[in-house]
Amino acid sequence: MSSHEFQLCTGKMGDSYCMGNSYFEIPSDKSPDGKSYLFNSQGVIEKFGVQFPVKNCSKSADYEKTAGEWNVIDLYCFGRTSVHVVNGKVVMVNYNSGRIEKDGSVLPLTKGKIQIQSEGGELYVKSITLEKIDRIPEDFLK
Repeated sequence: MSSHEFQLCTGKMGDSYCMGNSYFEIPSDKSPDGKSYLFNSQGVIEKFGVQFPVKNCSKSADYEKTAGEWNVIDLYCFGRTSVHVVNGKVVMVNYNSGRIEKDGSVLPLTKGKIQIQSEGGELYVKSITLEKIDRIPEDFLK
């Protein structure tokens, strides 16, 4: 399914991936080789998606717990912005979420399905809570 992915794989927890024809913009720093990006809230806004050189952005830092311990993952979505939080630390912010149409235009993405781990490896989930929000907490967007 075409989607924005909040990566939950060990070692990459919090990364953003454009799946299918999804699109987002992320403040980030380009790696020295120009082939990858790292989230930086003060970085240059880069576009990610199928028509751009890179479809994913790495988290700002690693806040995963050691193997065998439960991680607490929070995903805040409001309007066209989403925030990835790993164990209480913001590791990624996606802006201007959308879907790339055949003509290259971006259709705003403001609602949709929630997809949890649909590929390859095991994922253990202890509990899931969904809550309606009226904004993303200001501290998460700094």
